[in-house]
Amino acid sequence: MLFLDWHYLLYVALPAGAVFFGLFLIARLLEHETAQYDAEQRTLLAAAERLSAGTVPRSEECCRCAADSREVATNVGGCGSGALS
Repeated sequence: MLFLDWHYLLYVALPAGAVFFGLFLIARLLEHETAQYDAEQRTLLAAAERLSAGTVPRSEECCRCAADSREVATNVGGCGSGALS
């Protein structure tokens, strides 16, 4: 008869359980973030489709506030920011 001490199985089972429990907790913590990311991506995709279809007025296009390329290079802070002006 093969003698196998069951205490040695705990050396494998307990750390494996701890690892899987940690992965479960990380997944639960990131569940809200992934839902928020998905909603954000759907919004951006819908805006891009509207823009490519031409149904968005020019004033709503994304950050087209600079008249020429020199203004784009100096407008580091985004639309309407006076960071360098």
